[in-house]
Parts: sequence; C-alpha cells; structure tokens
Amino acid sequence: MDDGLRIHGSERRGADFVDSVASGRFLFSMVMSYTSTCEVPGLTIAGADAASFKFTPPADAEYLHYGYCRTIKGIPVTPDGKPTPAVLTKAALEHASIPHVTINAGSRVSPRLPYVATGLGYGGNIRTRDAMSVQDVLHAVDYGRIVGRSLAPLADCLVIGESIPAGTTTAMAVLYGLGHRARVSSSMPSNPISLKRRVVRDAFLRLGREGAGRARQHVPGGKDGRAKDVPDGAAGNAAGTAPGDGRRLPGRDRPSADAHPERGGSTSDAQATLDDVAPKPPGPGSSEAERQHYVYRITAAVGDPMIPFVAGMLSSASVSSKVMLAGGTQMAAVLAVASGIGYDDSNVAVGTTSYVAEDKNADFAGLLSDVSDVPAIAVDPGLDASQHAGLRAFAEGYAKEGVGAGGCIISAMLKTNAGRAEMARAIDAEYSKMFGSRAA
Repeated sequence: MDDGLRIHGSERRGADFVDSVASGRFLFSMVMSYTSTCEVPGLTIAGADAASFKFTPPADAEYLHYGYCRTIKGIPVTPDGKPTPAVLTKAALEHASIPHVTINAGSRVSPRLPYVATGLGYGGNIRTRDAMSVQDVLHAVDYGRIVGRSLAPLADCLVIGESIPAGTTTAMAVLYGLGHRARVSSSMPSNPISLKRRVVRDAFLRLGREGAGRARQHVPGGKDGRAKDVPDGAAGNAAGTAPGDGRRLPGRDRPSADAHPERGGSTSDAQATLDDVAPKPPGPGSSEAERQHYVYRITAAVGDPMIPFVAGMLSSASVSSKVMLAGGTQMAAVLAVASGIGYDDSNVAVGTTSYVAEDKNADFAGLLSDVSDVPAIAVDPGLDASQHAGLRAFAEGYAKEGVGAGGCIISAMLKTNAGRAEMARAIDAEYSKMFGSRAA
C-alpha cells in the first residue's frame, strides 16, 4: 500500500479489509481500564508521575469528548511533558467526523462524562496478587459481548482502542502464559524490557507458590451455561498444579516466600528466568473446555480487565461487522484470549502506527503472526517532520501508540481518502490548539 500505509501479515486479507471499509461508517470505542502493575517504579511513563497514572485513562476520555480534561488540569503528559497519543486520536476523529463512545472497563477513576458502565473493578498488581478472579474474567467477557453486539450494527467498522497504563506488561504476561514468547513494545524509547520480564517472571513464580490452594476455580462449562467447579486440569495447571501429563510446572514446589527476590525470595527464584517459570498451556490431547478454562485462569492471574472485555467485544462484533483493533501489543493479547472464546477472523484487522510495527526492540509482526492470521495495517503519521517537538517525540519512540491512535488515523484516511500529509497537518493543528503559544 502507499501514502504511509503498510500491511503486515497476509497482504490479500489486509487489502480486502481496507477495500471493504473504505468510505464506510466508522465508530470508535475507547475502553478505559487500569492495572495496579503500573505502580511498579520504572514500568511506564503514561502520566506525569506515579500518582497521576490512575487519572490518565479518564483524562484521555475527557479530552476526546470535550477537547479538555475535567479530572486533571491540562492533558495527560509524560514526566518530561510529552503529550498523550490521544492528541493524534482526537485530530483523526475530528478530521473525519468519526463518532466515538467511552467504555469504563475497570478504570480506577471514572471520567466526568457520559460513558458505558460495566461495573468491572480495576486489575491488581500481578507481581503480588492475581489481577482478577476467574469470575471477574467471565463477567468481563460477557459484558464485552453485550457491548460489542450492541455497537456493531452502528457502523461498517467498529474501531476498538484502549487507555491503560502498563498494559504492555500485563499483555506480555498473558501472551507468555498462553505460549507466545512475546517481545513487546513500550511507551518509552528505551524499552524497560528487563524490568517487564522480571515483573512477569515474579508473577509466574507467585502462581507456582500459590498453586495447591487454587486448584478449584469457577470456570464455564455447565450444561446451562453457568460456571461450574473444575477440580483439576487446565485451571489447576495455570495455578501451578500438575498438568494432565503428570508434569509439574516450574515453581510449584518453591518455598512460600515473597514474590520479590530482593525482599526475601529464594536464591533459585532470583536466578530463575521467565522462560523457566512460564506455565505450559494444555497440550494437543486436551479438550476444548480445558483449553478455554486455561485461557480464563491465565487472564485472571496475570492480565488486566481490558483484555477479556475487548476479547468479548471482538467475539460478538466480528459476527456482523468489520472490527479494527486499534493498538499494538495489547491487541495481540486480546487476539490470543479471543482465540479461546471464538471470533470471526475474516472480519478483523489490527490498526497501529509504524512506530510500533517497526520498533526494533520488539517484533510486532512476528508476534501477531504467532498469535493469529489477522493482518495488521500500520500507518506512518509523518510526525518526524512536525513543526512541534512534542509530536516529533512520537517518531523518536515516545508513546508510539495508545488511545487507538494508529487505528483512528487509518480510519480517518480510509473514510475521507485523506493522505498522510493531510493527516499530519490535522495533527499539527490539534497540537497547536491544545498548547497555543506554548506549542513547541
């Protein structure tokens, strides 16, 4: 493709998706969520400081809705003042007159605007506790299905984006737990990948220590569609108990020490690598129910509320509409979870920025192909030539993606037949409007 758009994965499927939605009706759904994992120092810069992280998702939503924020002054910025990628999203939505809806799927702080409420709580810090209960995951999937089924008829293409600080870390944990060795992107130009790997490793070590007490989990599978208890098998496997082939997961028999090696964990814990302790998914001989139960348990243990909720949206919306997952690593995790509950992959594409797709510290195209056959469409917003340093920072590796920025730019281009240069001017204009004489 030309004019800043490039397809990763199946060229034919990607081109077919583009052709099917060009000049059509788009609807953007912005899903807010939160994981306390973001409070691990050094993991994210999705806010001016750690105390502000919980305000970033609602502030992003308010900015898209009002053009300004009500829960904070100004708009979300990094510690050194670089703006939220919502600036790119806002410019694209405004330029193409694309409507949007805000969904609260586990945000720690509610936005001061009309939104779809799900009642989901925010996710725990996976280093020290489960993100959610399995029942929470089931609720998230079910609520997502309801919302996806309701929104899909309103557009030819439902675009789904997210705002969740440290979401790449929980996405990495879910992907590893489901058997995908993920190299993930970051909101920072210097990706703290070693810290992310340590956090995910500690989460899996914790699962190994807690294993025996988690053998009975509420998972779906009853004839009436309600959850039922499964005493062993996949749910126990994810918790560190014996898999069906009789082997034990690494970490199951480790001493019950704190999840942080630096605060009293064993020497073997400190030396263990992520690959050593990552759980093993059910093998080829397992049943579909066991595989699905395992997906739910892993998502509950090391994920965040956004992942199962958007997986549920994808599952129902893709039946009747085209769906563009607007994001990077987090959307790969959504696809991995959705593979366990079912979706129509012929109606789905991922939309992201070239800053994610071409990140040399990650391998987005390789990860996506490992997870599914869904094509990715990447856009180069041309911000390296922006007159504003705050926008050039995106091309230099800051933020790269978020709040559905890449997918919304792609949608605006496809709806209006706008070129990359036109979109870059629209983004520059939005930035100037926000920062006025302070724009640099």
